[in-house]
Amino acid sequence: MKIQRRSVLALGLAAPFAGVAVGGKAMAQSGPITVRMQGIGANASTLPETYARTVGLFEKNGLNVQFLPPIFNANSVMAVAVQGQADFAYTGGSAIVPVVQQGRPMKVVATILSGLDLKVSLTKVALEKLAKQGVTQNSSVEERVRALRGLRLGAPTVGSLTDLSFRYSMKKYGIDPKELTIQPMADMTALLAALRQGVVDGVVGTASTTSGRAETEGLAMRYLAFEESDPLLRAFPTYIIAVSDEYLQKNPEAVRRVLTVFSQAKAAIRRGLTDAEFAEVKKQFFPDTPQASYDYGHSVTVPALKASIVPKDEQLVSLLAINNAMAENPAKLTFAQVFDSRIAAEIEKP
Repeated sequence: MKIQRRSVLALGLAAPFAGVAVGGKAMAQSGPITVRMQGIGANASTLPETYARTVGLFEKNGLNVQFLPPIFNANSVMAVAVQGQADFAYTGGSAIVPVVQQGRPMKVVATILSGLDLKVSLTKVALEKLAKQGVTQNSSVEERVRALRGLRLGAPTVGSLTDLSFRYSMKKYGIDPKELTIQPMADMTALLAALRQGVVDGVVGTASTTSGRAETEGLAMRYLAFEESDPLLRAFPTYIIAVSDEYLQKNPEAVRRVLTVFSQAKAAIRRGLTDAEFAEVKKQFFPDTPQASYDYGHSVTVPALKASIVPKDEQLVSLLAINNAMAENPAKLTFAQVFDSRIAAEIEKP
């Protein structure tokens, strides 16, 4: 797929950022800036945010951030920003395509986590049942996917990033998601409770959320890791920061400061957080999470958090492929319609 991408000059860089240089090198607004951020809630994959909040990076960069109550759904997070109730949407990448396709003026200004891990973890009872049918964790991916027919799997809410990518993955292997029961639940607590009560045969999630937690607590075992055989999932912009076109034009300095915070946090993650830093993040954001689950979640997500915040062409290819797999009206969007990478590129310029 060929990406249509206009140059920085063609985008008219100077006009919308008049008065404030993109990199904040001239006429930068002084004093604290108040911004409202809507996010999806703390988990291992949101380490850049939880670390930044723990060590005060937002304040150090002249920001007074109002963190709105988290919403465990990518589209709902985006909707809050679209409606003007938040300035920044820190959410799953899947939420941007339908918004732009509908003509809503929103842009992804940074990619915070690249690469989507998508797991299916099954209970011991379910694994034993499949083993009697000749299917185990060592069977081919195709055999394991087909064997999901008839099972009941707990999953995040319909329309969430995990839900969308799971349905895409099932379709990729020729399985209609209707051939199994996908039980959407409001949050990770509900999903884990369903596993404990035997209400579901397994869960769909990521290593940093439900699947990782279920596995470390002994509630389920790894059955599938779709990203291992799918480069599109590995290129997916899993967590993004999006703002409206109007906000970007009127508040470039606020955007620059927020992206600087995330760039600094990711740089710290890249050099390696200390045990004390991880412990402080846990104390503030995950006090009730078992240590084994906390450590495991970060061990598998930190590698994906080391990449640049600057959006890339291949991320659009992945976004469209996964969105269009289940869409009634496939999206045809250009890079410039979905992303505005100017501020992120300036911040992370070598």
